[in-house]
Amino acid sequence: MLRTCFLLLFLFPFLCGYSQDKIILHLDNNFEVTDDPVPAIVRTVVIKDKHYFLTDQYFDGKMINYGEYNSVNPFIEDGLSKHYDENGNLYSVGNYKNGKLTGEWIYYLTNSSDTVDYQTAEDYYPILNDNCSFDASVYSENELLIAKIEKEILKFTYSGLKLPARSRDIFSNYKVKVEFVLDTDSLIKCPKIENENIDLVFEILRVLFLYKGNLVSEKPIKLKIPILFNYSAENKADQISLMDSKDSENGDEGVWFADENATFSGGDLRAFQSWMEENCRYPADAALAGVMGKVIAQFAVDTEGNVCDIKIIQKVHPSLDKELIRILKCSPKWTPGVLNGKKVKQLFVVPLSFLLR
Repeated sequence: MLRTCFLLLFLFPFLCGYSQDKIILHLDNNFEVTDDPVPAIVRTVVIKDKHYFLTDQYFDGKMINYGEYNSVNPFIEDGLSKHYDENGNLYSVGNYKNGKLTGEWIYYLTNSSDTVDYQTAEDYYPILNDNCSFDASVYSENELLIAKIEKEILKFTYSGLKLPARSRDIFSNYKVKVEFVLDTDSLIKCPKIENENIDLVFEILRVLFLYKGNLVSEKPIKLKIPILFNYSAENKADQISLMDSKDSENGDEGVWFADENATFSGGDLRAFQSWMEENCRYPADAALAGVMGKVIAQFAVDTEGNVCDIKIIQKVHPSLDKELIRILKCSPKWTPGVLNGKKVKQLFVVPLSFLLR
């Protein structure tokens, strides 16, 4: 889904410069204002009672977003929002309160819908960083039980996770470190989430608060798990197995988190995605068939900086899947990640969107 938040810098002057209640803007595929009489995107803004009602849709009428805002400088969602996927199908509907997810949201899946509630997450978020009252010396050291509980929690988490609409864009792939304590009542407490994306934080909190385990420990258990946001309903099982391996320093599979992340040409993963787009060749058979979609791959960067262990975790079309594999195999060397002063193999997930313009 194409996001709208980054448009505030040019939209604000337009809104301030007009006295009428309705404004129509013509935008190109990058959401920039264009003089083209046949634009890629049409943006309609209605102003009423100091509130902004914004609709984005493709020139052919296919919907992208509808949202209500109390500010456009900066953009602050406030009220009903409807988000659509790349094919114009409704993806999610719900309300924001002062820019944050609130109350019930409906997510529309392939053949069904699912209603979730962010109210508890909203109440808990302000105390996320409070100190945990548990004494570290009383944590369980039963490794077998800890491994079983970790696997159970991961499966439960992935069975309920939704990717919030504002986090869905062409570059969306999120690797989130979550730490928490599982108390002796099998409830998750004292979560700490290292991520600046508040929607992902709310979504993780929402799911964790629903967990009530079947395995019981006589002592609290302290856990650290990596959560990936970038999966489809069809490949959810693959994502769960992907996360089963321990995020350990010596694991052959590689680590998800490092003190110094592996880098591509001095940049982050976004720089690598830009390189992939520049080197991508749209397969002729897929283009002729009008096939589009987002392919997602997992790969590792080894201690020598080589891209390895490539596997597709969200498939679209055989030719598109093979093209992403080809690009990854052609990658120049990276600077390896470092953990505890040593070079380590680090795991990554990367999407590549194939869009016919």
